[in-house]
Amino acid sequence: SSRQERRFPTSLLAAQFDFLRHRDAAFRIAAANGIRSMIYSEMLAAERVPGSGEWWNEPYWKGEWPAPVTAVALPKLIGLLNDDDFEVRMAALGNFRSAGPKAAPYVAALRQLLRDDGDVDNSQVGRRRDVLAQAALLGRLLALTGKKGSEGDAGRAMKVRNVIAGIFERIGPEARDAIPDLIPLLQDIAPPVRSSAADALGYMGPFAREAIPALEVAAQDKLFGDRGQIAPVTALWWIDQEHALVVPTYQEILNNGTSAAKKDAVGRVAAMGLRATDWSIPALIPLLDNRDLQDAVIESLCWVGVESPEAVEAVLRTLSPQLEAEATGRSVSVVLLYHFPRLIEFARGPGA
Repeated sequence: SSRQERRFPTSLLAAQFDFLRHRDAAFRIAAANGIRSMIYSEMLAAERVPGSGEWWNEPYWKGEWPAPVTAVALPKLIGLLNDDDFEVRMAALGNFRSAGPKAAPYVAALRQLLRDDGDVDNSQVGRRRDVLAQAALLGRLLALTGKKGSEGDAGRAMKVRNVIAGIFERIGPEARDAIPDLIPLLQDIAPPVRSSAADALGYMGPFAREAIPALEVAAQDKLFGDRGQIAPVTALWWIDQEHALVVPTYQEILNNGTSAAKKDAVGRVAAMGLRATDWSIPALIPLLDNRDLQDAVIESLCWVGVESPEAVEAVLRTLSPQLEAEATGRSVSVVLLYHFPRLIEFARGPGA
């Protein structure tokens, strides 16, 4: 297209809208995915976050975009949620996830789609933990991991539940009407759905207090191992930072958990910031000796440890070889480039 077209790509958006009505599902999918990229770029520009290089970022930065893409696109995409083709519906849902809080007006439609396509009533593990129940569960999970195109109704329904729970997470508190729909998903037969539902409830914060009993059950449920406990116990923290299950569960996982669970827990602690300093640092510092977790632990300590002399000293000691490398012009890690400067800038308190 011409240079002028690149600066004012209105006709590109109009063309995508035309393809949303194309009789070929592949064109509808491609159009929905193209619009999603534009919505995502709009979100980045609104937050003044450097984009990923798409040429249509430029008009946003210069304030030349003729109309907000999200506001124009979502009303046209809502109709695709009833498309006959499952992949078209999933491509349309991706736009609502990228839109984040701007998708709040469509919470009711998303809840209805969850009920229609999510097969929630048949997705519950139930409370039985005997051998037969576990065998049946394993059989269903194996069915969900089949090749794309042959996953069956159960696999497609699981995708719908997972994606819609993720959209409610991105919308945040404005999706609180969906709390009754999210609570059953905490006992879903698919671990990713459980985690997405817990994360969505956590992002709603105190608005999700009615979900605390169900989150307590999920936070103590080890059916899927200790990693399955992390999302619900983190949601409890975001809803009630004084909840009695949070600290002991996190400490048990950080001290004695599996490697995958520890990595997930370390990453989530970083988002808690200084409010997690007292109880997290004694468990995080020993993990600096774990090479597989070291970068993630340093990143977390750079967020929760700015007022802790022990944390600052431990990070400096661990990074000293890289600091020497940086001084001589050699390459350094992402942790040193992006997270360590924050620790130096914000370090305060005794020994700062």
